Formats: sequence, C-alpha cells, structure tokens
Amino acid sequence: MTPAGPVSQAPSTVGARSRRTVKVNDVAGMGNTDCSIEVHGSNPILAERSMYWGDRGFGTDTIGAFSN
Repeated sequence: MTPAGPVSQAPSTVGARSRRTVKVNDVAGMGNTDCSIEVHGSNPILAERSMYWGDRGFGTDTIGAFSN
C-alpha cells in the first residue's frame, strides 16, 4: 500500500519453514515512496521488514504486527 493507493502483486505460495523476499523497488508502481504490506495466509505467518542502505553496509529490521 502506498499514499496513492494499493499496488497489487500476484499471489504466491510459500512453504512451511521457508521464506520469500520481495524487493519493493522491483515491484511495478513502487519506486521511491512510502509503503506498507498486508500478508494473508491459511496458517500463522511471521513477516518482517528489512531495509538496507549503502550496498547493504547499514540496515534495520522490524517484525510485523499480528492481528486477527
């Protein structure tokens, strides 16, 4: 989601005990803007936001919030 509205992406399946990385700048319609994600699943999910700068020389990580 962006200040201009949602940016859709095709659904994907991620197996148990595995991960999927989405490079936000590679998603069509993104670029240099504020954004957030919403994740849905049939089982519990852990989502995190990792951000890196300077050829991954500096970064931060935030675990997503849970809601019912």
